[in-house]
This record gives sequence, structure tokens and C-alpha cells, in this order.
Amino acid sequence: MDVNLYKESIKKITVWDGDGSVFGFIDSGSFMTDYIYEFYCSMEMLNDLSVSHKVSIVPGEKGIHFSRKGGHKINHAKFLIFSSNGEECLFQICLGTEIYMKDGYPFRADISVQTPDADDSPNQEAVILIHDSKYSSLDGTISLSEIKAFATDVSDFDVPKPDVEKLIFSKFPFLKFNCLISNISINSIRKNYAIERNVKQIGKFFPGSTALED
Repeated sequence: MDVNLYKESIKKITVWDGDGSVFGFIDSGSFMTDYIYEFYCSMEMLNDLSVSHKVSIVPGEKGIHFSRKGGHKINHAKFLIFSSNGEECLFQICLGTEIYMKDGYPFRADISVQTPDADDSPNQEAVILIHDSKYSSLDGTISLSEIKAFATDVSDFDVPKPDVEKLIFSKFPFLKFNCLISNISINSIRKNYAIERNVKQIGKFFPGSTALED
């Protein structure tokens, strides 16, 4: 992975973050490539939403900090998505934080769109949409096992929920669906399998490329 390519792209697509607090952290420390890719996908989504929505960041108890391996929502920053005039909060978007199933089991979603009133221990009823990102250092296609795993999560959370229609995307309208996003190619052989399970594969999603959808 060309880390610098992703770092520079993240900076360009977070121009709506005037003080640089969102992307600033990426310049220091040692970060796993899959985490950088996950963050890149998240910022592309938020940048697209910023065309038709007001987007703001709310620090968690740890400040402008994002979970890398799953953590309590209260500790990490989240994003609020408002109507175009900024008067109505429509959604929260959380990165890598835990959501709780009905049986109390915690689940970590790479990207989760939640209701505007979701609390700091959200359950599956508060989840509107989920995305999963998969980075691969080798050429290939999204694997069947990855599709199956994500399809199980989609089924468990019963997403997307109807409120997702309030999200307005300009460049990437496919992000209104449950997306399994990767820098490699989609699995065309398993296209119908994924679609039947409310999963949309997004391939070749990286800086300078034209994303492919199933």
C-alpha cells in the first residue's frame, strides 16, 4: 500500500474539516494498512455527504479519536449529518465502534449510520446502514467468505432501514446500500448471491480509480 497516496487523498477529501482535526492524526504513529483504508473509505463517504448535507464532528471522551479495533462509542469521535440548512440532525455516523445485539453481544461495524438519537450504547434498532471495508495487498476478487460474513451482519441488523432514503449522495449513490468495499475487484461469480442478501460489492475503490459496483 502506498500510504502517502492515501494520506494525501484523505487530506483532499476532508476540506470541509476546516481545522484539520479529522485527518491530522494520520501524520503520526504507526497505522495498519487496513485501518488506513477503512478511514479513507469513511472520509470519501463523508465528503460526498457534505455536498448536500451539513457535516460536523463531535469529539468523544478521548477527543478527536477513532477506534481501530472496536471500542465504546462514548470514547470516540462521531459525525453528525444534518439537513442542507443545518437545522435538523438526520443521522450519526460512527467509525469502528461497538453496537449491541439484542442478546447483548457487541459487534464492531467499520462504518455505521445510526439514528440521530442513538445513545452511547446503541443496539441494532438504532442502526440504519452498515458498510465493511476490506483492503488486500494482492490482486484478486472479494472472497465468498467475506460476502457471507457481511451478509450475516446485514441480516442480523436488518439493514438498510427505510430512513436511509434521507441520505443524499452525489458521487457515490451506491453508498446508500449495505456495501462491502474493497480495493480489489468484485466477485462477479457471486454477484447474485450478494444481491439476494442485501449486500452490494464495491471494487477498485481507491484514490484515482473509478469504483466498480455489482
